[in-house]
Amino acid sequence: LGTKCKLCIALPGSAILLDFQAELIHCKENRYGFKFISEDLATLTHLRKLIELNTGDAEATRSELSTWLNSC
Repeated sequence: LGTKCKLCIALPGSAILLDFQAELIHCKENRYGFKFISEDLATLTHLRKLIELNTGDAEATRSELSTWLNSC
């Protein structure tokens, strides 16, 4: 626990990879929990697009993400 690592998530049916710097925060049997520490610009862009596609409201998504990022 507490180990920092690079976590790469491949999206099924796509060449898209989401790359994160992460920290292992829990482990039980073969299940692991990670805290995402940082990500690259391409990963952030893919995540934003996924949220937009799933919510159906690109402008609201951008507004919410902008507000969230400015509060960090």
